[in-house]
Amino acid sequence: MAFENATATGPADLLAKFRTFITTHPDLLDPAGDSSIPSHAWTILKQVVDGDDEELYLSGPGNNADQTIYVNTAFGPDAAAGSDAFSWDTRGATAFNTNDTFVAQPGIDPNSKVMPLQDQAVQYWFFANGRRYIIIAQVTVSVYTSTYAGFISPFEPVSAALAYPYPLYIGASMGQLGLRFSSESNALHRSFWNPAFNTTTTGSAAVFSSGNVWKGLANFVSNGTNEADLAVPPLVGGTEPYSNANGVGAFQVDNVEPLLGGDYLLTDVEVSFGDKDVGNYRERFGVLDGVAHLTGISQAVLNEVTIGGDTYIVFQEAFRTGQGNFVAIKK
Repeated sequence: MAFENATATGPADLLAKFRTFITTHPDLLDPAGDSSIPSHAWTILKQVVDGDDEELYLSGPGNNADQTIYVNTAFGPDAAAGSDAFSWDTRGATAFNTNDTFVAQPGIDPNSKVMPLQDQAVQYWFFANGRRYIIIAQVTVSVYTSTYAGFISPFEPVSAALAYPYPLYIGASMGQLGLRFSSESNALHRSFWNPAFNTTTTGSAAVFSSGNVWKGLANFVSNGTNEADLAVPPLVGGTEPYSNANGVGAFQVDNVEPLLGGDYLLTDVEVSFGDKDVGNYRERFGVLDGVAHLTGISQAVLNEVTIGGDTYIVFQEAFRTGQGNFVAIKK
């Protein structure tokens, strides 16, 4: 696992540092200091620069150099969100064609997954292996934005015929362009681990299903006039235990006390899809890699939690610091 925490001078420098990190970090090139383990470094398939705008086409090798994972980014100023606003729009795809545009890549998710930024210095945290990368950006003193791009850890199939070969998950803070990082909307500004929805998008996260289609994910939605916990649409996926879905058992877990001795219980973040109107999530895809739910009781951003030999860093969701708004990411 590769990890980096530093400060970028602005959004463009953040992207430049990410390019260097994901392709050349020593812990990706030589995982665990073991030359017998294939490189986890990602490859730049194409880079298109037009002034302040950039498109970056990446492929990940998997952790055994036996996979090809396609993730693309469109980066640049977002005038609709403000003169100081930038957007980092991440899309998953199933292949790469150098002659196709960003939105026309093979099997691309048709909907934006946006990490909003501003034209200021930004502290960042990068986490990566050969299967996925995670970005956390501290946009202001009180606002953190995020992206997860790559494979989840799928559940073991009951038979080879039910194998899930391409469990690609793309999640970010917002599900559309033109929204400002300072937004305090429940349905518009969330996180990759607790996605959001409004009437013009299919959510700020999506999973490429075992049926080879993109399925939008949202724990919070808007019906155009007010916001609610999964009031609409009737078919939607979510992430447990963050989901607070009316009609699907209210999976959300907020009030778990720390364990005896003060330690925290970490729980896998599961990606599911189903019909709230029939009271269940019928498809359960897997869990986010290296990401865990934990209670927000007596919690604060940038706390570190040690479980066995693993260290997790605690982050808040956007501007929120309530009991259900924290996540732990393994270094």
